[in-house]
Amino acid sequence: PIIGFNVIEEVVTWKNMSIPKPLHQEVKEYLQDLLNQGWIVQSRSLYSSPVVCMRKKDGGLRLCCDYRELNCKHPIPRIRDMLDSLSGSSWFSVLDQGKAYHKGCPLTAFITPWGLYKWVRIPFGLSSAPTKFQRSMEECLSGLQDDICQPYLDDNLVHSSNFEEHMKHVQTVLQRYQQHGVKLTARKCELFKRKVRFLGRTVSEEGYTMDPAEIAPVQALKEKRPATIGELRKVLGFLSYYQPYIRDFSRVARPLYDLLPAPAEAGIPITWTSNHQRIMEQLIDCLSNPPILGYPDFTQPFVLHCDASQEGLGAVLYQRQGGRMVVIAYGSRTLTPPEKNYYMHSGKLEFLALKWAFCDRFCDYLYYAPSFVVYTDNNPLTYILTTAKLNATGHHWVSQLADFNFMIKYRPGKSNADADGLSRMPLHMDSYMRQCTEDIHQMKHEPLQEARLVNKNALDLIQDANHASTFRPIPREDIQRAQMQHDVEHYVTRVCECLKKRKPNKATRAPLSTIKMTYPFEMVSIDFLHLQGYEYILVVMDHYTRFAQTYTTTNKSAKTVADKIFNDFALKFGFPSKIHHDMGKEFENQLLAKLKEHSGVLGSHTTLYHPQGNGQVERFNRTLLAMLRTLDKETEDWKSSLAKVVRAYKCTRSKATGFSPFYLLFGQSPRLPIDLLFDLKVDGRRETHQDYVTDWQNRMSEAYRIVSKTATKEAARGKACYDRRIHGMRIHGYDL
Repeated sequence: PIIGFNVIEEVVTWKNMSIPKPLHQEVKEYLQDLLNQGWIVQSRSLYSSPVVCMRKKDGGLRLCCDYRELNCKHPIPRIRDMLDSLSGSSWFSVLDQGKAYHKGCPLTAFITPWGLYKWVRIPFGLSSAPTKFQRSMEECLSGLQDDICQPYLDDNLVHSSNFEEHMKHVQTVLQRYQQHGVKLTARKCELFKRKVRFLGRTVSEEGYTMDPAEIAPVQALKEKRPATIGELRKVLGFLSYYQPYIRDFSRVARPLYDLLPAPAEAGIPITWTSNHQRIMEQLIDCLSNPPILGYPDFTQPFVLHCDASQEGLGAVLYQRQGGRMVVIAYGSRTLTPPEKNYYMHSGKLEFLALKWAFCDRFCDYLYYAPSFVVYTDNNPLTYILTTAKLNATGHHWVSQLADFNFMIKYRPGKSNADADGLSRMPLHMDSYMRQCTEDIHQMKHEPLQEARLVNKNALDLIQDANHASTFRPIPREDIQRAQMQHDVEHYVTRVCECLKKRKPNKATRAPLSTIKMTYPFEMVSIDFLHLQGYEYILVVMDHYTRFAQTYTTTNKSAKTVADKIFNDFALKFGFPSKIHHDMGKEFENQLLAKLKEHSGVLGSHTTLYHPQGNGQVERFNRTLLAMLRTLDKETEDWKSSLAKVVRAYKCTRSKATGFSPFYLLFGQSPRLPIDLLFDLKVDGRRETHQDYVTDWQNRMSEAYRIVSKTATKEAARGKACYDRRIHGMRIHGYDL
């Protein structure tokens, strides 16, 4: 039988499709050229498929064969799944067929007005040659896959746990081949070996690794510097094939992928820098000594290490086999543009790495696995399954992890940094220290020649040396001096100018800028406060008087915000001149933009991920939460007490203004229960309305003058305290 294609019982015969008369001569010349090159030959096949003439981009002719009746879909097995089935095997044989595809030439026959031809090479339009071959091999070896052999196209790996069993397995597979008429190439077969080459990998009892024969072509890439997008794609495609052997491949290779723009022509040149060359050589060096990846044992627990950084996600799957930790698989990927914003919240980024490792990269290993352990260098992540303080995204991620049986343990960053090193044998510190001690005792100590004390003049000789830190300024073996470490530390930390010019370790922090308002409702700040469950509080606060209004909501949608501000707050107090908020989508939307435009209200917002820009309302939120915590434990419904708590705040004197928010807005102090208890009268009677207005204007003018003075003083004090902690960097002329 023909192994190259799975021949269907019905002979595929199509009638000849009409070729436009103006193309006849061009098609004849095209066919004659194929005959001259030996790509096609005259045929008497029972099969025939029609041809379709198309034009290339350059105007040339392309002859397409319509092989839709021959083409069919059949999955090619995943190499990783095949290798994972080799656990427990120690004897291997590789059986390889020869010239299998050439036996399908009769099926490629196509009909033209001038006769029937068949292809000698696989033609354009025939897409299922490998899939048909794979299906024929699986039908030939039905019932033997996984347990005895792993067929992949014309290669077949026979594996067994011992030699006697392996003899029986090889005999069984050869009998099947004989029944189906399959011919093997003896020189390409490997029989009864402990280590064989299979699909570009070296397979052994310990695991699989990269084929040593493939290392030389990889090393040759160092000499080639990609000049165009097409050449870079070839290099990345070649390296990505060996991605399983490179830890954090996606993160390391990210700068190379950044050179590939949106779909573009392959001939477009690229700017290849020394940094790109260094990264490519780093990836190639990783393949020079590739690790051995073990076979998973799905009856034993796994160990997962995961980590995240600003560049991407990384994870390593381990399993303890034979008393040592074995690497099963590496995984890494870069961050999407929205995910890069998670770096401001490191806990969320680490949570993303955990979810990705479980649900995407290693789901096939962990979903049905027994209880396993996850190590992370983010301590708060160990409580992620028990905390209630999660947003909707966090709850969704937790629900995805519910199907896995695992335990999260904390391990400091130093212990969790190099996952590849964890797969090696641990260092025995006792024997190591014993060897170091013996080496020290065997050292020859020469007497000090021309011993002399090092004074300040000698210290001046090294004071301008380039030192990395206090502990690495000079070679100590050249000079001996009492209290030398103390003197050098004093010089480096107190005298030397180097530290004044070094880049600070802390991020730069600019001086504080304050916002100054001159009348009530000149600017109103708004923000959402999230409490337990799905309850929210919308806070609306006047920047000048510190007067605040709160609204409980069940959501934080744009419609809810618009309803509370324009249908409640604005009706009670009028439209503010400006509304200030953060960049949440509940505030930055077309609905609020249109309402502000029609009502003549200006808008402003903070910078991204910088809530300090809305500091006044953020400070009120903290105060409000502190006041709510003082409620009795028996008062479970905080919403019924919210109005009382906010009123208490509005009636309390503010240190920033010197008055209560209520007084600054209404011009009088509120009547409180204590006034009724002591029967305190309000001294506000006036003969006429004009007298009241005049008196009110005088009192408020004085109050606003005091507010302006007090607010300016408090702002200056706060700025002075803040600016003491700024971390700027002095730039010199030679730094530019």
